[in-house]
Amino acid sequence: MSETGNRNLCALSVVGIVVDKGKGKRTVKLLNSKGFDYHFAMLGRGTAPSEIQSYLGMSEPEKTLVVAVVAKDSVPEVMRILKDDLGIERNNAGIAFAISMQSICSKSVMEYLEGNK
Repeated sequence: MSETGNRNLCALSVVGIVVDKGKGKRTVKLLNSKGFDYHFAMLGRGTAPSEIQSYLGMSEPEKTLVVAVVAKDSVPEVMRILKDDLGIERNNAGIAFAISMQSICSKSVMEYLEGNK
């Protein structure tokens, strides 16, 4: 991988946001309105036992997973937006997490993303 590619990879994070099925569009619109527009959403269904769902504050088994790629230094801002505007910290509001792109992406994947097939 090029030195530039490694720097690019280090500078990115993946933010995962799991919300009830009906709240996915609102989450995407919120991200767009704040300038975070590199994301996609997919439908899913929870499989955790009801005790675990209750503990995590998740009531409905049908979910939307929104995956956003953001600059690593923007993660605190995204989390604040999710907390303040979506109430992500309240029970039954969803879960959000961030992972450094560097920790989940191999050299060959990054080269492909850079166009160096």
